Amino acid sequence: MISTRSPKPLDLRLKPSNWLSAYFIALHCIVVASGFLALPLFVALALSWLAAMSLLYYLISYFGFLRRRTVIRLIFAENHWRIYMGARHGTVSMIDRVECVSRVVLPFGMLLRFKTISAGILSVPILPDSLDKEQYRRLRCLVNFTRES
Repeated sequence: MISTRSPKPLDLRLKPSNWLSAYFIALHCIVVASGFLALPLFVALALSWLAAMSLLYYLISYFGFLRRRTVIRLIFAENHWRIYMGARHGTVSMIDRVECVSRVVLPFGMLLRFKTISAGILSVPILPDSLDKEQYRRLRCLVNFTRES
């Protein structure tokens, strides 16, 4: 719920974050390195093959916005959030009137959790390179000063 003094509307078009892809790569590299340190060679090679396939899947699905449940646009207007989901080059569906049930604001990013009727709880990570600097600043100010419903 937002106070009656609502800020200006936001229309945020999310783009792929290089920081999040670096996180994917680092996490998978740590798993492979720890596997080679702690497991026999054959098991470590099998683990590295699985980690490589997992990394490839996450990077392709993230940068290509291939999944239908990928959030590609967030709109805040008239004290309500709207979410547009879909593939980057495909059909886009709108979820109207979602509630922001929780938010985590850290110096290096944000995590917004929305309650939807059809999709349940939807978590949206937003890092600084996902938006323009001004849009990220406005979203951060909005999220910092909103109350949880």
